[in-house]
Amino acid sequence: MSAQRTVISYGGGVQSTALVVLAMQRGWRIDEIVHVDLLDAESPATREYVASFARWLKFQQFRLVEEH
Repeated sequence: MSAQRTVISYGGGVQSTALVVLAMQRGWRIDEIVHVDLLDAESPATREYVASFARWLKFQQFRLVEEH
């Protein structure tokens, strides 16, 4: 049996931001946080927020995996 991984799909909105922050506050194991911007469809404001959140995550010793 393989070990389960905890992956959070991060959309850059209020709900997924709250999910990540609450999971961190509660000490849940997070193996990966992934943001996908298919076809570069996100608005410039969302892209800017995701970049800011990625910097904050790095400060918290987490990494946001971004796929385009």
